Amino acid sequence: MSSDETEKTPAELLSLPNEVLCYLFTFIPPHDAITKIPLVCKRFNLIIKDAKFWSTRIRNEQSVRMPQCELRHPDYSPQKSFYMIHQQNQRWKDWESQRIITAPGHMATVDSVMLFSKNEKLFCLSGSRDRSIRLWDIQNVGSGENSEENKWTVAQNDTAHSGWIWNVSRNEESEKFYTTSWDSTVKEWSILDGGALQELNSVNLGSAVQCVSTSGSPNEVVCTTFARRTAVIDTRSFKIVADHQLHKKAVIGLAVQGDKIFTSSEDRMMMMVDRRMMSKAVLFEYCPKSYKTSLSLQRHQLLTSTSDGKVKLYDANNFNVVQSYTVTGILGY
Repeated sequence: MSSDETEKTPAELLSLPNEVLCYLFTFIPPHDAITKIPLVCKRFNLIIKDAKFWSTRIRNEQSVRMPQCELRHPDYSPQKSFYMIHQQNQRWKDWESQRIITAPGHMATVDSVMLFSKNEKLFCLSGSRDRSIRLWDIQNVGSGENSEENKWTVAQNDTAHSGWIWNVSRNEESEKFYTTSWDSTVKEWSILDGGALQELNSVNLGSAVQCVSTSGSPNEVVCTTFARRTAVIDTRSFKIVADHQLHKKAVIGLAVQGDKIFTSSEDRMMMMVDRRMMSKAVLFEYCPKSYKTSLSLQRHQLLTSTSDGKVKLYDANNFNVVQSYTVTGILGY
């Protein structure tokens, strides 16, 4: 074959080695790579489905080291993880150029906000020290000025509690939400079809209620108090069915997953108790220099903020520290 004929012969993509194909696929947007490339042929499908391909990209392109507790999780998917990391990087890369909207409404400090979607619309529920709760329509907030035709606040209750509202949480299945307050109560609410907020139940825990979570066992809400108490409320009777007072000071951090209840306190202790036997801690950590101001749990990863300006990521199975970052000031409030 002459040199001229060789130059006119088209290069076949399938003749390339897998290493070269993997490199070429990194230039394709992740969504297209996941949804379109596998449809081309069986070989391309095998490459895109290969966990090593995505694990290598997470490590090299995103510079992320996945913790062992995440890698061991039965639902872990390198492909999905890479895509989610990419989406977050895209979301925040132009942070300084994004529009910031101030939505006036509350008359005092807002200590808790919660985003959720309903009927394909995005809402924000806020609780304030002015004792009120407000339901905001995020689409309306972003689409124009607050007016009768474009109301930012679609529902509100100005006398929701008689004390500062400290925390809000929502049950995704029942769509009911819960508020805690310095008036010592936990309240259950529903959002009516017309947008009104309806109080359904209330229980008094004897002291200021700090945190609340609906991520535990079905039909149960877990909350913590200023008087060292961690209590479980049955949402069917709305009565306290279990509690413990293993902490020595106010319990200010809470995260729940199934039967595992994680708490942190100003006594500098972080612990995990089993819902089925709350008389003793299964795991605990004492930090002599600081206390955990807030907890966030996802899968087997426990993210904490500390009073000495650190963010720490723990393996929730054993309280081993996976990563630690120094920020500044007191975090979590």
